[in-house]
Amino acid sequence: MVHESGSGDVSGSGGYNEDGKAVLQDLDLSFLSPRERARFLKEEQTEFTGLSSEQKRELEKAFPAIRFQESMKAHTTLGVGGKAEAYVEVQSVEMLKSLFEFLKDSNIPYYLIGKGSNTLVRDGGVKGVVIQLLGDFQEYKVEQESGDDVFVSVGAGVSTLKLVRWANEQHLAGIERLSGVPGTLGGNILTNAGTHIGSIDEIVEEVTMLDKHGKEMTQKVKSIPFEYRRCKLPRGTIVLKALLKLQKDPEGKAAQHFKELMERRRETQPISQKSSGCMFKNDGKQAAAKLIDEAGLKGVRVGGARISDVHANYIVNEANASARDVIVLMGLVRDRVRQHSGVVLENEIFILGEEK
Repeated sequence: MVHESGSGDVSGSGGYNEDGKAVLQDLDLSFLSPRERARFLKEEQTEFTGLSSEQKRELEKAFPAIRFQESMKAHTTLGVGGKAEAYVEVQSVEMLKSLFEFLKDSNIPYYLIGKGSNTLVRDGGVKGVVIQLLGDFQEYKVEQESGDDVFVSVGAGVSTLKLVRWANEQHLAGIERLSGVPGTLGGNILTNAGTHIGSIDEIVEEVTMLDKHGKEMTQKVKSIPFEYRRCKLPRGTIVLKALLKLQKDPEGKAAQHFKELMERRRETQPISQKSSGCMFKNDGKQAAAKLIDEAGLKGVRVGGARISDVHANYIVNEANASARDVIVLMGLVRDRVRQHSGVVLENEIFILGEEK
């Protein structure tokens, strides 16, 4: 899962034009505070063109584990895409805050990635910094119990599959709605992930996050704008952890349900092949897979990417596909489905990076 952030626009800054740029260049900004000066200078910044040599040196000095020109093929389940200009594995909230402050002050865009299960990186790679939450973010524990309710604190970097299996071992119910869902808790929150039996928002009590100003805060689920396969948090928000409300299940019914769901998944999804999971969101009660199948697209190939014969809403990487192969195939799917049924499919995956 990826949540994109970056410099964004300055609220109330107004439009940008060449005359304004000329005036700005003539101004003496030395009397302004660093923050005010940065606000003015931000006006003349255009598209981010990449890390400077100085920024790379500063990043490497502050975060020695950072890696440059990191292939994103190894960090996405589809196994396609170019390189990240910089990639860093963050081990703690303190480290994340320090990195966040540096990136914000330097006006460097950043992207968070979980297991990369619903992420497509373009062949030209990603400018800026890609962040993966590990270490402390992979911890989970029971916070409290109240009657049959069990409240579990889960870090944003926790593997969904690992969490579901742990809950089954602890005889806890509720989490089975995520059976077979790939990724991490953070990505599951941002996409309101789920299956046909329910979504994660139904078991979330509260979410702790870092806002775009670097402030840590916790919000109750009632104030979080969950929608179908979406959580409309403000841009730049980073999920740190969530408190989930599960139920005691002494008879192990949830574990049996999990087993049945996983068997069904093995029968109906191409889990042995490289993919990003479902590529498109369902359209109301109409399953995207059914719409794609009815448009006669199962098995259609572009380059090394092919629409699965097992599940039409999966595109699999069969023969060293490029990101371009996948994107072209997605465009073909949208066009054919629109022509056949009148439905305009919406991407369920996140696409980031540059064209090659």
